[in-house]
Amino acid sequence: MKAKLTISIIFLSIILVGIGLWLFHIDHYTYICKPAPTGYNVTVIYSNGTTATVPVCKTPTFGPSVIIKAIPPPSYASLWPVFLVSGIGLMGFSVLIRSRK
Repeated sequence: MKAKLTISIIFLSIILVGIGLWLFHIDHYTYICKPAPTGYNVTVIYSNGTTATVPVCKTPTFGPSVIIKAIPPPSYASLWPVFLVSGIGLMGFSVLIRSRK
């Protein structure tokens, strides 16, 4: 009986850790971009929040892009620490159950 309980808790903790990692992965903004027009100045937005105006060359290889829309992450994605800590806590609990045999 104890072995089935321990295996069930281990599987549940693996699922909770997986959900926590998935939520961590989607907890960031999604940016929709379009290629910048060539021959013009474009404002570049860096990841630290600073901006700079740079001229765009005539034939860009991949070209700079202009952010059209920033889509925020879903509100439930900020719950990733809860799932991660619950999964790790259950994993530790199952180790304690196994060690008391």
